[in-house]
Amino acid sequence: MAPGLLSRDDKHFSAKEKCDSSIFEMAMKCVAFLPEERINMMQVVATPHNIKVKVTAAAAGVNNRSSRP
Repeated sequence: MAPGLLSRDDKHFSAKEKCDSSIFEMAMKCVAFLPEERINMMQVVATPHNIKVKVTAAAAGVNNRSSRP
C-alpha cells in the first residue's frame, strides 16, 4: 500500500488493514494460475459486500470499545 494512505495512529487501522488484505486476497484468487483455482464471478461479486460487512462490524466494535470507561 502507498505510504500515507494508512496510518497506525488511525483508530480503524486494524479494520482498514484487514479490508486491504481481503481485497488483495480476492485479486490473487482471480488471477490464480490454474483455472480451477480461480473464484467464479458470483464469488467476485459477493466478496466486496462481505468485506464491507466485516470491516463495518470491526470498526463499530472499535467505536464501542473506545467509548467504554
